[in-house]
Amino acid sequence: MLTSILEALHTSAWERARRKRTVLISGGSTLQALQMARNFHDAGARVVVCELEGLFPLARFSAAVSAFHTVPRPEGRTHEFVCALCRIAEKEKASLYIPVSASNAAYYDALAKPHLEQLGVTVFCPSARDVCRLEDAWELVRRCVSLSLPTPVCHKVVSQDQIRSLYSEGPLKKRMVAFTAGPMGARARRCVFLPKRRSEFQRKVKTDDLNELQPWVVIEDVQGEHLIACTTVRDSKITANVMCAVNADGSSKNGILQPVDRPDVVNWLERFLNGIECGMLKGNGGKVSLNAHLTFHLVVSSGCGTVIPIACRVGVSLPYVCLSSDHPKAVWKSCRHAESRCSFGHANGPLLASAPRLWLPSIAFRALLRPTMKCIVALAYTVFKGREAAFVAWDPLPFFAHHGIQAPLEAVGKWCGVQPSTHFGHSLFDPFAGGKVPY
Repeated sequence: MLTSILEALHTSAWERARRKRTVLISGGSTLQALQMARNFHDAGARVVVCELEGLFPLARFSAAVSAFHTVPRPEGRTHEFVCALCRIAEKEKASLYIPVSASNAAYYDALAKPHLEQLGVTVFCPSARDVCRLEDAWELVRRCVSLSLPTPVCHKVVSQDQIRSLYSEGPLKKRMVAFTAGPMGARARRCVFLPKRRSEFQRKVKTDDLNELQPWVVIEDVQGEHLIACTTVRDSKITANVMCAVNADGSSKNGILQPVDRPDVVNWLERFLNGIECGMLKGNGGKVSLNAHLTFHLVVSSGCGTVIPIACRVGVSLPYVCLSSDHPKAVWKSCRHAESRCSFGHANGPLLASAPRLWLPSIAFRALLRPTMKCIVALAYTVFKGREAAFVAWDPLPFFAHHGIQAPLEAVGKWCGVQPSTHFGHSLFDPFAGGKVPY
């Protein structure tokens, strides 16, 4: 009821009555899906959001969302997951499906792609084969070698004995991070930091899934500036890109998403993507173009300034919220509607980050602890300028739903020793793991 009132105040009656194309977005418990829903709504589309069962329906409270659905978790129920997506797309007459791939692996969205395309839905996601290639850390290193791009020191291991050999000379002198690899790795998306000592590794790290079919790739962390790049690729070309600097553990610096401008990293992304041989051959002998949201973890080494890749994930990461509201132009083809706010035409060059967005919870908490005039002014400026990632003036309910419902439930769960399943987006290093492991 309240969302309808807010939508009526924000959108004209003519615009609400106009027949619109429908966009289906997954990951409705995440900040990035909420921001994407708002962007497409502002661009004149009808937005439908879905999320896995059991997760907090953050986007359900948004005035930008016309309908919200839940789908089964795909692990062990892939057929039900795909059928549920197809039913939603058919019921809502969706024209475009954008998988955020945050609360589930992109591999499952890729499995649903051919079934959705048979219903006439455009899916902004690579094929399952290409998802496995892009998310495999070993394939990432091999591809960089073939393109003469710098690579980190890495080891492919298939047994505990091979990991123990890394500790043969004593404690690890450098931080090492392990990713699951191979076709099974695209489903598990597991990542662990190896402890310094072997005794801690044997006590803390589970290796039940380590075998020939699901190897690990152990990568040596590089000293330097760590960056998370959220890149939109359409027809194998970069149409939008935003990079945020992060700490070595992947947390945002000072709790604030701060976009950075790094031309050297953009050049690396262009070289890497130009060298991708993506997709199966078409009937006419041409190749299928890559359309996807990609997230890269990159390090600019402190020694020589070389850009070194650590990992790649298919899906929308948290830095997306720093993109401008024109992002739909980088994803969808032009529509017939002549109104400028609904134009999905190509932008002239890649879209870049807008003004940095501040985290309202941290600003408000700081103002309560130290109620100085500077903190109070910063709090008011954050709210009224609309730079908070979850808060906008015309759509405030998701912000209050999180802090009034989800956050208290999480606090109770932590007090009871229960790990909550949340994807609100406070983790930058792995916005896909849902708090299981850092990325």
